[in-house]
Amino acid sequence: MGHSDESLLTITAKCPYPVFDSEGKVETVRERPMVQPARRMILLLSVLIAGSLPTYLPAEDVHYGIGTWDAGTYGTHRAVIHVSRKAYAVWIHLPWRRRDQNPQDKEIIVVDGLTGTRIPNVFRAEVNREFGDLVFQPQSVPADYYVYFLPYVTSGRPNYPIVTYLKPGDTTRSEWLAQWGLRPEQDSARIWRHLPQAELVEFQSIDEFNSFSPMELIATADELKGLLTQQRTNACLLFPEDRRFPIRMTEDLPYRWIQRGPQDTFQGEAMQGEFYAFQVGVYAPYKRISDLRVRLGDLKGN
Repeated sequence: MGHSDESLLTITAKCPYPVFDSEGKVETVRERPMVQPARRMILLLSVLIAGSLPTYLPAEDVHYGIGTWDAGTYGTHRAVIHVSRKAYAVWIHLPWRRRDQNPQDKEIIVVDGLTGTRIPNVFRAEVNREFGDLVFQPQSVPADYYVYFLPYVTSGRPNYPIVTYLKPGDTTRSEWLAQWGLRPEQDSARIWRHLPQAELVEFQSIDEFNSFSPMELIATADELKGLLTQQRTNACLLFPEDRRFPIRMTEDLPYRWIQRGPQDTFQGEAMQGEFYAFQVGVYAPYKRISDLRVRLGDLKGN
């Protein structure tokens, strides 16, 4: 099929490293030169075979797909859920891992998949960047329901639109909230968690371009804490990525990096004579990096 070439990838920087006290807490942060020496990057120059690329397991075995709907009305993202039995109130847990800030300030629209009508009685039990817990009153059973969590309106010129996300509306009847003891001003978890639970089928985007999976699904605070506990002696963590997975977030770590962990090596496939692009994400959790340098050695054929 081809041959393999080797190149040396060296990354140097003045990197911060933590000093821990007797209780395991960060006492201070110091700097030392960091050299990532002689890490091998293997480029396999061969013909790509369909189906040979590794597949990515989405977060928590959640499925991600493409759907068709009116994006101008509902936005470009939704969750598909299923209600299998009749109930006057059901709840759903949505581990959406959102990169946008302040999701609690954005509208959520629930639509009956059989009739296409909007469900008026929706209670936002908890909405944050990591997940959303909703309670709603289903109308059709059994049926799929669509939860649109980023509806927006556009203004301005067609070639330079201005997107404004809708604010939460108030369509829920107070009588329905009172019937189930759902009160926004207090913790009602002990009540709504005993309601029948709907099933999450998958998260969908309007097309591949708008998909959040996998590089725009954030790691949770607990997952990040676990990573730093495992890597507590490392000043900087390296995350090489193939061109198929562009690094798009600079304020959050993708959940994909929690799954894979930091990597010392990178392997990719390219056709002979092809310009092959790849990325290396550098994460310094304790202090800003200074003087980051990357050195690539010459390719040496065998």
